[in-house]
Amino acid sequence: DIDRGFVCRADTEEARVVPALTGSGIAAQLIRQTSGEAYLLHAGVVSSIPMERGRHFYTLHVQAGDAKAGYPVVFVWVAPCTDLPVPSGKARRIVDPNRAKTHMCLEETCSLTRDIDVCFVSPGRCSSYSGGCKGNDTLRSDANDVGCLEAVCSIENDQELCCSSGVMTMFAPGDQVWYRGHKADVFQVDKNSSAEAYDLVVEHDHNMPSAVPAKDLRRVDPQTYLRGEEVIAKGQKAHVTSVSDDGSYNVKFQDGSHSHHVKASELQKVPYYFFPNFDTLGKDILESRPGDIVYEVLFEDGSKKQAVEAGDIMLLHQD
Repeated sequence: DIDRGFVCRADTEEARVVPALTGSGIAAQLIRQTSGEAYLLHAGVVSSIPMERGRHFYTLHVQAGDAKAGYPVVFVWVAPCTDLPVPSGKARRIVDPNRAKTHMCLEETCSLTRDIDVCFVSPGRCSSYSGGCKGNDTLRSDANDVGCLEAVCSIENDQELCCSSGVMTMFAPGDQVWYRGHKADVFQVDKNSSAEAYDLVVEHDHNMPSAVPAKDLRRVDPQTYLRGEEVIAKGQKAHVTSVSDDGSYNVKFQDGSHSHHVKASELQKVPYYFFPNFDTLGKDILESRPGDIVYEVLFEDGSKKQAVEAGDIMLLHQD
């Protein structure tokens, strides 16, 4: 009951409705407002309602004895969650074939800001990985702090990440990284941290932050990709599953297929997506359109600019 009405979401040509009518002697009828076509509804019985793309308006008439009531009902053909890219730090929700809402956005088009909690969950943690490790490797010591590639850890995607013969490191001394919008050099691996962390030297002010978590760093080299990073390969979105000894990459596409030994030159980075109300170089993002990867921004002096590309925006902080 939403403001004395209902919203029904579906993405097939036949929506299935199961009325929950309590009490005896209750009659219910769903009537389409444009055509007057009526559908009888019975408590606990599946009723099929023809669907078309867009929004369609009905009235639910309920009668119990002499008492009558009418409720507005809107049926919406919604977009699939797969229309959205996977945001950083998230994984696609596991689809339950018996629960339609596990794969559908809320409206006709998906919005990353509106549907992020509908379509995505936090990735599984290596501490839940149970696929076994190679040779003498064991589960890494910081497994609880390391996210897997998807919602559930698997031997195919996460064995290399979750297993270790010692302390796994993403960066090495001398590597150049981005840290809070500035270039920095990795000075050394911080051995006093329980999780993977680094001591840095920031270029612009020679500040030396220590114990910086790996998740807060990004490699400067545009031709280097990290495990789990979303990329464009062969014109399709994919995730890097591992790096081969020859420096090429193994990737997994959204349809579940894999491609091995893909050269860095054959991959492209997926632009970063910003969310409303982040402070970005003195600007507040008002609206984002993930399909176009452009933004409307509000400057501190009150002026606005539309269609700003993601590559022209930099976060002031990543806290």
